[in-house]
Order: sequence, then structure tokens, then C-alpha cells
Amino acid sequence: MDIVEHYIKNSSLVDIPVDYAGLLCESTLKNHLGDMFKRKDKFIDLVDSAVAGDINLLDGKGNELKKPNASLWKTMKKQLQSAKSLDDIKTWPNPSSGSEKGDFEKLFGVIPSNFGKDLNGLTGKSGEPTGAEWEHLITYQFNKLVGAPEHKESTEVALGFPKYLEVAKKIAENLKKESAVGSGQMTQFGGGSSSSNCSSWWIGQGGSNGTPKADMITSSCGISLKKKGGSQLMSAGTGETLATFNTALEWFSGDGDGIRKVNELIKQIEDKFDKITTHLGKRELDKLSKLPEEDWPEKSRSDIEKYIEVEAYHKEINKTIKEFDFHNNKKFRDFFVYEAMSGQRKFTGGENNARASLCVEFDDSSGALSKVISTTSDGKKNFTNPPKVSSDISKLAGGAKFYVAWKSSSGNPYSTFRANISEGNNSTIKIPTINEILRKTLAEDALIIEYKKRLLSENKQLNEFQILKKMLSSVKGAGKKFLNWMQGIYKKFLKNVKKALNKIKKLGKDAFNAVLKFAGIEISSVRADIPKDVEQFMY
Repeated sequence: MDIVEHYIKNSSLVDIPVDYAGLLCESTLKNHLGDMFKRKDKFIDLVDSAVAGDINLLDGKGNELKKPNASLWKTMKKQLQSAKSLDDIKTWPNPSSGSEKGDFEKLFGVIPSNFGKDLNGLTGKSGEPTGAEWEHLITYQFNKLVGAPEHKESTEVALGFPKYLEVAKKIAENLKKESAVGSGQMTQFGGGSSSSNCSSWWIGQGGSNGTPKADMITSSCGISLKKKGGSQLMSAGTGETLATFNTALEWFSGDGDGIRKVNELIKQIEDKFDKITTHLGKRELDKLSKLPEEDWPEKSRSDIEKYIEVEAYHKEINKTIKEFDFHNNKKFRDFFVYEAMSGQRKFTGGENNARASLCVEFDDSSGALSKVISTTSDGKKNFTNPPKVSSDISKLAGGAKFYVAWKSSSGNPYSTFRANISEGNNSTIKIPTINEILRKTLAEDALIIEYKKRLLSENKQLNEFQILKKMLSSVKGAGKKFLNWMQGIYKKFLKNVKKALNKIKKLGKDAFNAVLKFAGIEISSVRADIPKDVEQFMY
């Protein structure tokens, strides 16, 4: 027995002598044939497929075994089907003496201990394939079909599901007909679900789900694969939807149609400024200027204060922005659905292979492709910026609707911050907010500067808005010079506003985002109603 143990331990170095082969098979019959017997239905399906030439069985090192003899297998198959225990297939292992081979070695060219149970799927899972296992099945059959090198993991998994190999072959044949897929090696792409797969930009927008869109990849195509009638995934979280929305917003802003829409929005904002100016400023001040000072009502100071009240501007301008109808804009819908199905922006700079250029639904009973949806214009990995959205996406995006919740970027109407907008790789354009423009206008005024110096000499520190209110309260009847001064400030303010808006118009893909920053509001959450035909590929 010592020599047998020696050869067991060193079987990778030398072949076991014939004299001891039978002894080895007999003494370890339970270990080596046990899995075949316990999973005899699967084993029978495997050998049937090998006899038919549909698959190649492997030895323990991954080498292909010879094609089984159909006549011998017919006899052995009957034995196995009627066997109640391992004693009923005693002709399978080699005899304990002599050079005669057992039926197993005659059939496969190797003794049971050298048969690749793991590689042939006899120690794997039973039952129907999971989604990932279907991907392996199809990958295995596709590579065989086009003569490409095997994907080792897919081979190991696929051979564990012999009953599904034929339908997987039909699916592979149908995939081969899609020009976008190409004829090179296919790889099942796992990728996990870690947020590290995502780009840093995506994480910054609140997204975190790193599950790849692509399930299988070739050199030309990333395929998102779903089974017909399969269970649907849960809807995306707020962060994922918001990140998708902001991606679409950037692409929309940089598109020709989007640029026109953003410019229209900016024109509406400019018109609002003119309207508010007339209502709160010029009209009230003109009325007061025509009255004798002694007849000015006490509330005149509050009228003048309204002249520089930023809340009025925020209220009107925010209303204009919030009324922008995203789901009635075809280009925006296209970009949103495209990103949700392809993951182009989500994974660019992260796990690039996770992007999908082709979305496929298959019928596991017939092998037909029940849905084939290109995300890019040709279904290939041509991920341009901005993207070239396919006609498939445009048709399916028609029913998409968006419900946007907004919030103020700052609770203090007199706070100031500067919106940093990136342009290219090396520069950052700074867009002032409405609040900041007004504060800057006041800060640069000579009279405010002098008044501020006086307060500093009294060890008092106030911001520009507080100084203006203090000046108003100290004026005994606001004379015409004071009113003219106020109107002068307002003209400078409007000039600076229009200068900022003109700057925003030139920002391209960052224009819409800059408008939001300028107005001091941001999108807090988005809910998207998506057509059912594409929902399964989106999240």
C-alpha cells in the first residue's frame, strides 16, 4: 500500500503503474465514482453531449479527453441508469490485476481518478443555472462556435449544466448574427458590485452601486444579458438616479439642441430681472422722487430696502428654472435612458469594461433573443463624449418621465459663495451667484466703502447688506441724491448679472449646472418613471 500512497501523492509527476491502477480505482471507488453515481443524471447528460460532439470532456489537468465510443456508452449508460449502488457498476474501474482496462478507461482513456470531476461540473451546483451561470454557458458555446480560445471559468461552469448546453448553443448562434458582437473571444465579466468600479465623479454625485452593466465582453462589444421573464431588480436608489440625471444634464447642456434650450432659459432669467427691477426698483423710487420729502411715508425706507432684496429674485428665477420640463425634452430623455442602460459615465475612469453597448434578453426555452437593444449608435464600444445615442434608445426613451425635487444651496439669502465650474482638464471657471454679484456691487461702491471705514473706526464690523440697512435707517428722509445713488447701484448690479449670464452661455456642457449655481438652488432628488421594456437593463 505504501507504493500506492506514494503515487497518489506524486500523481502529477508520474503515471500510476498498470499493476496498481486497478487497486487504486477499487480502493478509492467511492471517492472517484461517488460523485458520478450521486449525480448520475448530470453525468449521463454530460457523456451524451460528448458522444454527440457538443462538448469535450476534460481530465483533471484540463486536457481534452477522447470522444467516448457511442456503442460502449450505450451499454454503460443502461448499467448506470439501473444501478442501485456502486456495486452494480463493478466493470467500470480497472481490474485489480493484469493489464486489462475497465469500461471507464475504455470510454474516456483515463481511469476514474484522472477524470476532471470539478472541471466537468460533477461537484458543482445542481438545478437551473443562475444568471451568472447562464452567462458562462453562453460564453462557453460562443467561443466554441467561433473557434476562439476558451474562457476557462466558463468552461468549468458550463460543463456542470449539460442539459442547458444545447439551448446555450442556440443563444450563442443568435448572438453571433449580431455584427456588434464580433467573432473574437468572449469573456464572462463579473466585476463584483464594489463602488470602486465607479468613477470618482459618479461617487461624488451620490452613486455607489458598482454592479457592471456588461455581463459578457468581446473586443468590440459589452453585453448586458437578461433572461426573459427573470426576476426584476429593485429600483435604483436616490443616489444612482440623481447621478444618472446629472450625467444627462451635462450631455444635454453640451448638445446643440440643449444649448439652445439653456440659452432660452437664460433669456427668461434676464427678462425676470428686468421685470423685477421695474416692479421693486425704478417704479417705487420714481414715485418717491416726485413727492416732497416731508410727504414721504415712513414705509419709504422699506420700499428702498426691497430694491436690493435678493429673495425676490431667487423666488422668481427659481420658479422659472423649476418649471423647465425635462420629460418633454427628447434629447434629455435619450441621454438619461442611454446612461442608465450603458453606464458610460458611471464607469469611465473606473472599471471601463463594465459599460454595456448591447442589451440582450434571451428565451431560455427556445434560445431566441427576445430583445436586442443597442445603446451606442452601432452596438459597439464606441463610447464618445457626448455619446451617439442609438435609434433603439430614442424609441424606448419616449415614455420616460422625471420628477425633480429642489432645495436651496444656502439658507442665508445674503450668504456668498462662488460656483466652481470645470472646463477641460486644467482650468476652473468661477461663476458668481446672484447673492455674490449684489454683495460685490455694494462692496465696490465708494459711499459704502466710506461708511464701512467709519464703522471700523468705531470697532464695528458689518457686511455690505447690514451696512446698507444701517445707512437707510440713519437717513432723515431719503433725498433725491440718495435715490439716484440707489438707482446707480442697481444699474451696476444688472450689468454684472448680465455679464455673468453671458459667461454661463459659453460654458457648453456645464451651462445648466452653472445656471443652478447662479440661482443658488440644486436638485436634491429625482424620481424617474421608465418604460418597462428597458427597466430590467437599467438598475
